[in-house]
Amino acid sequence: MPEDPEAVKVDPTTAKVEPQQDPPTPTVEDLQKQLEEAKRTLQNKTEEAQRVHSKLEKFEKAEEERKKAEMSEIERISLELKDAQTKLKAAELNAMKRNIAEKIQLPPALALRLQGETPDELEADAKALLEALPKKTAPNLNPTNPGGASGGETDDERRRRIFGGQ
Repeated sequence: MPEDPEAVKVDPTTAKVEPQQDPPTPTVEDLQKQLEEAKRTLQNKTEEAQRVHSKLEKFEKAEEERKKAEMSEIERISLELKDAQTKLKAAELNAMKRNIAEKIQLPPALALRLQGETPDELEADAKALLEALPKKTAPNLNPTNPGGASGGETDDERRRRIFGGQ
């Protein structure tokens, strides 16, 4: 095997082994300086990211406005019509929910919580919701004796007992 002419030959009898030295242990002051430097770097990067984000938002807004400007009048009106139809559908659905809640005698505060798209679905949901609500019960009062005292002697009977049998 041919020897590499650039290889270094080491004579084991004369070679000296120097012990490896560990890097010096950083002091508290060195660590605090590194921490402060890292904080400054982080702050700078955060500020830069905020600037880039705001620029991106401006560019996106400008692009949207540019696209709207390029739209023909018909496209613009078509887009507005779709928005209006969406709002109308939502308003009609809310009105239908209120009407069904009133019909089923569901409290008005729960009307917009109904789920469904058709009147049948909304009515079924309203009935299920009404069933889940606690029932109101009348207090258990004796209508002739609202104080709740159980029947005892009347005033006349009491007088006869106290004053004698007159």
